[in-house]
Amino acid sequence: MLIARQGNTSVSTDYEFIDTQVAAGVTYLYKLESVSFSGEFVTERIVEITAPLPDSYTLFNNYPNPFNPTTNLRFQLPDNSEITIYIYNITGHLVKKLVSQQLYPAGEHVVTWDATDNTGRQLASGQYFYRFSAGNFVKTGKMLLLK
Repeated sequence: MLIARQGNTSVSTDYEFIDTQVAAGVTYLYKLESVSFSGEFVTERIVEITAPLPDSYTLFNNYPNPFNPTTNLRFQLPDNSEITIYIYNITGHLVKKLVSQQLYPAGEHVVTWDATDNTGRQLASGQYFYRFSAGNFVKTGKMLLLK
């Protein structure tokens, strides 16, 4: 990615770049190069950064909500964890075992639900609940399917 240059100057110049596509626990290398008027590239600096792992279990609200036909459940894990995500209808009946005691590595993850039940049938419009558990962490959220 190119960052807007400051041109010829004899004073120190600061540059800033925000990478919005990093994954927790992954190491990234960033290189700053300058280019002379004659086209010569000079590497000014190489920076190595490891994106930190989450320090707690987190379940974010599903997105989009309301949704049709799919919604995403995003969560963060501070360490490798066995997770479960179940979907229930408004009467409390289990309609989908989205993830059932599956081991996920530490970091951020997204699971997509396509509004189907355990048999693959499309569900009707209405309010549904998702229950997420990992270790001793349990959280429930609600979502609205609109058709």
